[in-house]
Amino acid sequence: MKKTLVALAALAATGAFAQSTVTLYGVIDAGVRYDDNNSTFSVRSGQFNGSRWGMKGSEDLGGGLNAVFQLEGGFNVDTGALGQGGLGFGRQAYAGVGGSFGTVTIGRQYTPGDNAFGWDPMGATGAAAGPMYAVFTSNGSNIDNKGAGRQDNSINYALPTMGGLNGNVMYAPDEGTAGGQKYVGAQLAYTAGPLLVSGAYENQTATGASKSDTGWVAGVSYDLGVASVAGALSRGSSADANSKDFASWYVGVGAPLGAAKIAAGYAKQTVSQTGFADATSSAWGINAWYTISKRTNLYGGLMAKEDVSNAAVTTKNTIYVAGLRHQF
Repeated sequence: MKKTLVALAALAATGAFAQSTVTLYGVIDAGVRYDDNNSTFSVRSGQFNGSRWGMKGSEDLGGGLNAVFQLEGGFNVDTGALGQGGLGFGRQAYAGVGGSFGTVTIGRQYTPGDNAFGWDPMGATGAAAGPMYAVFTSNGSNIDNKGAGRQDNSINYALPTMGGLNGNVMYAPDEGTAGGQKYVGAQLAYTAGPLLVSGAYENQTATGASKSDTGWVAGVSYDLGVASVAGALSRGSSADANSKDFASWYVGVGAPLGAAKIAAGYAKQTVSQTGFADATSSAWGINAWYTISKRTNLYGGLMAKEDVSNAAVTTKNTIYVAGLRHQF
């Protein structure tokens, strides 16, 4: 009898494992950087993509339903310290249920605004990303969740696969806490062969505030085979007393060269504010990466950025980066 019970328990355990999957993954991005505005040379983490490690998985619940989860933490490979202000899973931490209706997840997650940037041919999110991230998310421009890219306490609904169409909507309450932010966002993208079109809208309201920060972005890319080209527009407004309005645009191009790829882009943002002269931010950049193996790349790049304040004060900096990115 005992042997039978043990056999049944082992069989049940085997069945449970067969219906569940857990994946361990990560990115280690180690590089060097030189800033010419202060003649500083430094060793840096995440100059192309942020260094991270994570676990994600799913379980078959039957009836076409799946339980899903993801835990992802950022870290600085140059010091070993945690990223995102020291959070254990500062990049993502959520659980949810998916099926033919789509997927609903709850936790700390990427915002719809962050998801909308897939058209950028420069393909990076660190300093090597260059102009698009440096300008579109600067000055609190109210898209990509003011540059944070993630939202705490969020409820997200992702559409099911429908041909080339995908998207998601997100809501996060302010929870009635001082300094809290109520967030609403939506993103929609369409892919058809070499064409990608995507856009997003975001709205944030601080606890007790009567005005909101809002922003939207729309972009398109097209792969010509020999090169891919892209362009994007973004607009936003702030809840500041002086009501800042943001207008941004971007153009970029990327070309494969065998095991390598090179990309370049230019972006500009104008900030209009009641009672003040306009301020501007502009940047151009170029990056290249070379594939050594399936998991390892070498990269290099530069970005030149110029900020002109509403008092006509100009600040310039050119950043040079190089490094190695390994995925596991």
